[in-house]
Amino acid sequence: DSWTTLDSNCKIQSGWVNLKRVNISYCSHLTELSMAFTSSSIEELYLSNTSSITNISNMCEGASSLKMVPYIEDVSSITSCLSTFKDCVNVESGIVNMYNRLSALPALSEVYYHSNCFNNCGSNTTTGAAELAQIPSDWK
Repeated sequence: DSWTTLDSNCKIQSGWVNLKRVNISYCSHLTELSMAFTSSSIEELYLSNTSSITNISNMCEGASSLKMVPYIEDVSSITSCLSTFKDCVNVESGIVNMYNRLSALPALSEVYYHSNCFNNCGSNTTTGAAELAQIPSDWK
């Protein structure tokens, strides 16, 4: 399967269907990815050029085919990650790495900015469940 690459117009549409691999490396002006990749068909995301993104709440919620928590190149501006990877049950890796990066941000220190971020993430896979077990309860 080929990658769907968003161009510089970066029209993020909630509820996209039948996308398997998405590349948003050309979207430097995006500030929000809330509910952008909730389709159950999405397997992989490549997110670079992300320094202006502030809100990733519900970004991949329910993306049950997602295999890996995507590496977001620059998380420094993120101020909300509520339910971001909630119910991404088939994730095999990347949970601990993303938790470590997000939990280091002062803007996300209060539970009401990160609640449910990893809820049920990876719960259907052995490696994902092992990573999820390492995440503090207020993040899941």
